[in-house]
Amino acid sequence: MNIAKRLALLIAIAMVCLLGVGSISLIQMGQINNKLTDVTGKAMPSISIIDQAAIDFYELGLMAQSHALTKQVTEKASYDKHIQELKIKLSEGLAQYQKMISDDKDKAMLEADQQSINAYLKALEPALANSRDNMNEEAAAVLTSIRPLQQTAIDALVEAAQKPGNHA
Repeated sequence: MNIAKRLALLIAIAMVCLLGVGSISLIQMGQINNKLTDVTGKAMPSISIIDQAAIDFYELGLMAQSHALTKQVTEKASYDKHIQELKIKLSEGLAQYQKMISDDKDKAMLEADQQSINAYLKALEPALANSRDNMNEEAAAVLTSIRPLQQTAIDALVEAAQKPGNHA
């Protein structure tokens, strides 16, 4: 075998190796792209939804406090309307998040979150009723007593948004 044939063989082997490395690289890049698509298409929106739900829930508590502090009937009506809108928005956001859940652990976490939220909303009604009747001190007392329920629900929502791997 002369030098020309050896060089041609060496170049051919190098080209085959380059094609192999290039093929493996393309396959790996495709897998990385699929994983990034999952993260940006599923995990990021679900985190955003949970974050918004936590914000809405916190705002609902602030609206309830404002409701109890005011004595103006028109302001109370405005707060009532805003509270109802926030309840609907919160419910819709959690329903949207539920569609993105891919495993039983996330489903159980969402159910626990919803139970905490429902417990708070149920306990909130007497406070709002007292406030509507201008029994603001009683309303404030109820709101103070149910504050741990609200904090538990907010903490659960924040934890759901922060735990890695909890998203579809």
